[in-house]
Amino acid sequence: MTEGARTFVRRGAAALFVASLALLAGCALFDRKLPQEPGYHPRLTPRTYIEEGNLLIFTVDVSATVWRDDKQLIPIAFALANKSMPRITLTRESFTLVDEEGNRYPLASVQEMRRTGVLSNGDWNAADHFFEVTQGYYDSWVHQPSVFFPVLTTTRLGRRGVVRDKVELNLRMWTADMLYFPHPKGSIKDKKLELWLSAPELKEPVFVKVHVK
Repeated sequence: MTEGARTFVRRGAAALFVASLALLAGCALFDRKLPQEPGYHPRLTPRTYIEEGNLLIFTVDVSATVWRDDKQLIPIAFALANKSMPRITLTRESFTLVDEEGNRYPLASVQEMRRTGVLSNGDWNAADHFFEVTQGYYDSWVHQPSVFFPVLTTTRLGRRGVVRDKVELNLRMWTADMLYFPHPKGSIKDKKLELWLSAPELKEPVFVKVHVK
């Protein structure tokens, strides 16, 4: 074997080793053996919940939500992966928050977010673990950015200063973002919330029940 071939083999083995570590880290952090809470969707982390079907994988994280109980808008992080559909289209109208009383809250506007002075950069920092693990979990999939609310600084998922109100996910594509909704009535701490997702390509909406604690 030539020196060049040996170098190629060494580099390949090193790359495989790093990829294996990343996969193991992702499995360890997305712990599907966590104790489950009756009435809620399965948990991957203490504050990350998942709905996985034949078509989509829909995960919702409330790590940033619990710290914004005193704000007019609350943040909720999500990730969506297209497992088997030719395409799924997301818009601002795709998302609805539902509280325990059945009240429905549409996605806030960017103008509302700016007017209320919500610190989106801090919310992204609070949910950084969720975005880190999600990025590693879908490492072999194609990432399609969604930016329903702009962020001034560069995030783990890249620059997000320009709003994108429409996102199309083809087969084996994924996206993740931080969403903002009007604050439900009363305190959100220790509350059950549902994040609903609809799209023209879905026969019926999908949703995830989360516990804000």
